[in-house]
Amino acid sequence: MMKNINPAQPPNSPERELLNIYPKTYKFCAALMMVAVVIILMIRWPSLIENNFPLGKILDLVVVFIGALWLSTMRVILTMHRIVQRIPFLKYQIKRQYIEDIKVVPDVRSQLQMKHPLWLKPLFKKLPQQDDDHWREHGCLWFKHQQQHLSLWSIRMVILPLHIFSTEQRHELISAIQRHWGFDATQVERTVVQPIQAKYASEDIGNRTPSLIIFSVLLVIAAMFAPVYLFKAQHFAVESYLWVLPLIMVMTLLAYPFIRAENKKYPYIGTICSGIFLGAALYFVSLQLNRWYSESHHSTLNSTLTLESIENNVQIWRLPPNLAENVGTDKIYVSDRISGFNNKLQPQQNYNIEIKQGFFQDYFIDSASLKNIRAIAE
Repeated sequence: MMKNINPAQPPNSPERELLNIYPKTYKFCAALMMVAVVIILMIRWPSLIENNFPLGKILDLVVVFIGALWLSTMRVILTMHRIVQRIPFLKYQIKRQYIEDIKVVPDVRSQLQMKHPLWLKPLFKKLPQQDDDHWREHGCLWFKHQQQHLSLWSIRMVILPLHIFSTEQRHELISAIQRHWGFDATQVERTVVQPIQAKYASEDIGNRTPSLIIFSVLLVIAAMFAPVYLFKAQHFAVESYLWVLPLIMVMTLLAYPFIRAENKKYPYIGTICSGIFLGAALYFVSLQLNRWYSESHHSTLNSTLTLESIENNVQIWRLPPNLAENVGTDKIYVSDRISGFNNKLQPQQNYNIEIKQGFFQDYFIDSASLKNIRAIAE
């Protein structure tokens, strides 16, 4: 095993790039997300052309595409004077001149034997003990150093995960550190946990903030099943999103004393994030509950709609201008899952349909509406 040289001063050499690595994990995830974008786009292409690419239909694709681009820019760069893990608008780095030692340590979850943030707690069972060869592949490079926090956009690096690299990339990185920096980066140390514990303890946001966010996400997931288990009609109105703002403000005010009482780091940021997630989740749940309630308490509007086409047992109806203005869309899609669906209607014909209107501008078509469809003579 190579002995640590650990010179007191950094090499007297210019800033020269030794390695520029695109980690295998990031590369795989970026490629997977791009493939997902292409597949989903191919599936949705006919309806997107039909509706002139509405934002609501492509927003998720845009987010995934941006995520793929974001992952494609991530690099780990080793120079004569520093090592940098670079992501857009942010970089983790440590300068060679401040480093006292470099070792391989187990991953963070294995290192922390203390009360720590919710997402670092082992799930279901404790992690098994592994040998040194395992941690050289799945552990982290730990930099023992005296460098202070750099800036808002440049954060000091404490650990660098090794599992994000391929076997060849790991070998190149460790070999370059040993050859050019004079450190034996293959030595495994399982007891150096205090600096890592101190780092995460100082940044511990507590359990209440992530718990509220996770609760919000689970609430939205549960509410997404409402159309399957609660709704008997086809709802098609585009409700106003302005109501989400007061809900976010109220949830933020209510969350602050709950989060502040835990006495953890960044209570204001945690409160804002929790308020945003809770407010948005409650708004979505409120919409679903309103639609469910409106199916029993509503008024009826007689309107003339044009059946434009039938695609894959889905009827595409064009609304009259006055109704389209209130609803927020000029077309609605009625699937055959609704009781009373009539598949004998003729495209390019006008029909009189009963549109049901609930609270908060909720519009829908139910089985009674479909059974009472009447063709309008030309």
